[in-house]
Amino acid sequence: MLWYSLALDESVDISGTSQLLIFIRGVDENISITEELASVCSIHGTTTGKDIFDELEQTISDYNLEWEKLSCVTIDGAKNMAGSKKGLVGQITNKLEELHISNTLFIHCILHQHALCAKALNISCVLNPVIRIINFVRGSSLNHRQFKVLLDDFGSEYFDLPYYTAVRWLSCGNVLNRFYKLRSEIDIFLTSKNNYYPELSDLAWLSKLSFLVDVTTHMNELNLKLQGKENLICDFYRIIKAFRQKLMLFESQLGVRQFSHFSCFKSFCEANCNEIDITFQIGIIKELKHHFLHKFSELDKIESDIILFENPFSCNVENVQHELQLEVIDLQSNEQLKDCHRRTKLAEFYEYLKDDEFPRLKNFAIKMISIFGTTYQYLASDQYLCDFLWNSGSRFGNFYWNASRLPTDSAVC
Repeated sequence: MLWYSLALDESVDISGTSQLLIFIRGVDENISITEELASVCSIHGTTTGKDIFDELEQTISDYNLEWEKLSCVTIDGAKNMAGSKKGLVGQITNKLEELHISNTLFIHCILHQHALCAKALNISCVLNPVIRIINFVRGSSLNHRQFKVLLDDFGSEYFDLPYYTAVRWLSCGNVLNRFYKLRSEIDIFLTSKNNYYPELSDLAWLSKLSFLVDVTTHMNELNLKLQGKENLICDFYRIIKAFRQKLMLFESQLGVRQFSHFSCFKSFCEANCNEIDITFQIGIIKELKHHFLHKFSELDKIESDIILFENPFSCNVENVQHELQLEVIDLQSNEQLKDCHRRTKLAEFYEYLKDDEFPRLKNFAIKMISIFGTTYQYLASDQYLCDFLWNSGSRFGNFYWNASRLPTDSAVC
């Protein structure tokens, strides 16, 4: 392969053993893309950056990969991974410096960063009462049965409340949405049990709940866009930049009490004569804006490369790396290739560039294509992981085999 990138994800199995998953994405000179879960390493002792690096170095050796061909390393945000001195990033940097290699990119997994932005929000004042109420309703089999009977008697659109799963951000949005829509039935049920929650009649608390329903809806939509299997690094960056702009719009509109993009919150305010203090709501959007600005700073640093890669015909040649400028000018003057760029997918377009005419530009494009944005398609595919781990003899495979068959709302808070 001409260029390859690595992605690492560390988890702890049910026995407490650290399991390191190493993924490889490679691209050859014909722009044929190969992605695979290269290895699963069980780490029984410490999990320092050096420990992880040793496992990674062994995997690179097993696959006969060259450090010189490494374009990018995608990691989660843990300190043992991201540490610039003792973490994995620091260990890899030292190795590359020994080999006199530069320009290897380190980025955090896009979906990990998205989840961190979401979890950084201070929404415990809303989420904690919701979790307590759900656990009361579902924590007892009798309560749970009686609640479902009540929903049936009321002809409710929904037949149950889902559990909240802390490790899944999507779970938060689904739970808040369902809870809000069933809030009247929940209040009636709790009253029948002599279990009173003042939040359910508190307009300020309900306004926060309705707003978070809308916010988590926007976040879940973003999550789904980031999960696209064929997404390239430019697709991820475009999606993140668009969401940043949306957050700026949300903040501006909230400042003048314009709630067009928060349908649930808007309906709640209209039903209560718009006499709602929105300090909390504005604060949430400001928090999100801050996190999205800083969590994806690695991508901002290579923005000019991403712009060139995504649309070499409209980029400013002055902003292009010097060694690519002349080839970019030749490309921009080629109407046939410009038409090809419009008609084909981006990775396919670069296949049309002749090696003798655009050697540096094509090499640059292959390097960009090789970058991992996220390992979602593997981590989300239980069957893929089960098969791989089971065949590899890892006891982690049995854990995944069992976990993949649990209902998605089965975890208790």
